[in-house]
Amino acid sequence: MKRQFKHVYLFGYSPMFVDIYKICKKYDIDIYLICGKRQIDLIQKLSIQIEKENLYILDSLRKEKLGHIIKSPQSSIGISFGSPFIFTQYDIDQFSGNLINSHGAPLPEFKGGGGFSWRILQGDKRGASLMHLVSTKVDEGKIVFRNDFKFSKNEILPIDYERKQLSKDRENILPWLDSILNGNSKIKEITPEKGNEVYRESYFPRLQTDIHGFIDWKIDIDSIQSFIQAFSRPYSGASTFIKGEKIRILNCTISAKTFVHPFLYGLITNIEEESFQICSKGGFLRVKFNDLMYENKIIKLYLGDRLYTPESYLEKAISSRVIFKPDGPRLIEYEE
Repeated sequence: MKRQFKHVYLFGYSPMFVDIYKICKKYDIDIYLICGKRQIDLIQKLSIQIEKENLYILDSLRKEKLGHIIKSPQSSIGISFGSPFIFTQYDIDQFSGNLINSHGAPLPEFKGGGGFSWRILQGDKRGASLMHLVSTKVDEGKIVFRNDFKFSKNEILPIDYERKQLSKDRENILPWLDSILNGNSKIKEITPEKGNEVYRESYFPRLQTDIHGFIDWKIDIDSIQSFIQAFSRPYSGASTFIKGEKIRILNCTISAKTFVHPFLYGLITNIEEESFQICSKGGFLRVKFNDLMYENKIIKLYLGDRLYTPESYLEKAISSRVIFKPDGPRLIEYEE
């Protein structure tokens, strides 16, 4: 089969850009990289040699820019990993339809952003190495590659999910891309497997830990645990307060399940050398001191101290939305 593509345009950022770069070099394919300002530091840490004239740091994909960048639509392929740009039909046409996007979720569920945090909150262990054609609607293009897998019960934090996802994508997506770029395969729609019609379509927005990651001590103990884990590493941790100071919690375990009166929620009732115990709705949580991060200064904890989150922080978390632009996040606050 004759090789179809002579130019590869990478959008966004991914550690897999290193692997794709090597594939392109192997087949003498020109490679270009288009990213936003907020991604350039990550790009520069990759061990790839992108020619200066082939690196584009853009604040948007305005027609005149992308039209100038793409050399030959018929022989070009666009590959998006975490792209900060909104693609229009004009952008898609610049690649003659050969613009694909990686989405590490079991589409048509979990469209949009928020990464793995939403799935940790939901207790959803389904993973997918998936590529789909880009359309003008978010994550609704036809799927052209898919390999499903499961996250293990020991993979509980976003960083665990990220590592597994990257490993699976390298194992599954890279051979497929290699076959596409060397001309042995073509990009074509996958016929959905029988039974996939039972999947519910869903969309989730992006999250920002400093806005959305505040613990509501009124929710049940299982939900608190999954909430803390959802905002853990590589993020900065779920936030709450003690003695007027903000602190962050990176992980916790459930030490016992039992009735706990609402007036006890957040109370520290046991302190040991390496951890302390917190009263929660439906039982007791245990937090290791190593999983506690102090915002301004180290706080000495005593029996009878209470963790709490002011309602103003909880209200802001549910009345705000974050939109990530090429140059960084934009906070949208909805008021009465």
